[in-house]
Amino acid sequence: MAVAIPNRMVRPSESISLTSPLEAASEAALKAGVPELRRAAGRLSELLEGSVY
Repeated sequence: MAVAIPNRMVRPSESISLTSPLEAASEAALKAGVPELRRAAGRLSELLEGSVY
């Protein structure tokens, strides 16, 4: 699964993803990681704000 990294542009051009072998995690476990993935994407956006990003 992946989430977009927000930016100042109308459409995001980057994303961050969480991957796992099918047998290593259930769908529920992967979905439980979505909030942390979104927080990480937001933090990356903050860190990249001052760059050419």
